[in-house]
Amino acid sequence: MRNVDRLRAMSLEELTPYLVQKIYVGKIAYWYSPSGYIFENYDAAIENCIHWLDKEYHKEN
Repeated sequence: MRNVDRLRAMSLEELTPYLVQKIYVGKIAYWYSPSGYIFENYDAAIENCIHWLDKEYHKEN
């Protein structure tokens, strides 16, 4: 099985930890969701990412 096939088989809950990133502003850590929002709480970023992944895609521009 290829790695891309493993990613396709993942649930949203399994996939989101790979998409949410930790960023630092000075010495303070924040969590960045691919939806474009930044959170102080990891769990909030994960929930936002799950919600974002589950929404319908609308092309911008």
